[in-house]
Amino acid sequence: MNKPKKQFLGCVAKHTPPEDKKVQDKTEQVSHDLFVRDNLWVPVVRLSGKLCVLPGVPSIFEQLLQGLTPYLPLPPSSSRQKRVIVFTKMLESNLAPFLTSLQEKVKSKKIKIGSYPEMGVGVNISLIGTDEEILLEAAEQVVKELEGKIVSKGDV
Repeated sequence: MNKPKKQFLGCVAKHTPPEDKKVQDKTEQVSHDLFVRDNLWVPVVRLSGKLCVLPGVPSIFEQLLQGLTPYLPLPPSSSRQKRVIVFTKMLESNLAPFLTSLQEKVKSKKIKIGSYPEMGVGVNISLIGTDEEILLEAAEQVVKELEGKIVSKGDV
């Protein structure tokens, strides 16, 4: 255990009133602390092996969350959803017929399509699915039919 952790835990033990120690003892039966970053004294508290309690400080939260990934059952990257965003300057009402027919074609391939207007600028069309090849084919159809361009690709 590194020095900041020892100092923190020693300080907590020294200044905890007896009535709080009773509650602390009961909580320790269902929880345990995970120190996932050597440079931080802040633990991730895991309750019953399921719920993780993280601090509200964004920078510490992010570091602990990244350190927590080995403890989380995450799906393999091949099964994670991907997103392609296509931007067009066409009006959303003009997009609807094409997007509706495209959605019917790719529905069986588990691709979801959504359109998100930006006032006075254009429309972002989001395509989400797990098969990257089919997703890119659908995105290229959107680019061709709706005079758009791919502005973003990546994991969801």
